[in-house]
Amino acid sequence: MAMGLFATGTFAQEVRGVETRLAEYEGDMYSVYAYPHGNANDSREFRFSTYYGFELTNKNSISVSVSVEVYRRDAKEDKLVATKEIVLASGESYIMKQPKLKKYSDYSSPTNCERYAIKSDLEGYGKSYADYFYVRYKAFKLQ
Repeated sequence: MAMGLFATGTFAQEVRGVETRLAEYEGDMYSVYAYPHGNANDSREFRFSTYYGFELTNKNSISVSVSVEVYRRDAKEDKLVATKEIVLASGESYIMKQPKLKKYSDYSSPTNCERYAIKSDLEGYGKSYADYFYVRYKAFKLQ
């Protein structure tokens, strides 16, 4: 049996045609605190449930097996933070939800304390953090 698994991996045909992008998805609620004008006594709590994940879409006309790796950029060496093995049918998409990347993050002093301005600043900070992560994958034709 071990020989059969080894032979399948050795002769699997790697294919291209899987598209990746940063996508939003809904998850558990979380709180974000903002401090307008840097005043720690004037914190405001906002609740959100939106996260960023890595969406993989199979653009091939066949089903594929995909090995996904998510890395975090680091000054010295990028770090592997999550892995997953998935099968995607033709046209199917999957969102990799690890690591959990909040769309909105704490921000110390937005320039305007109106809710929409704070929300915009919080979103920008969450997006810039998500940009530290990227995906590598290998897709294989299913036999």
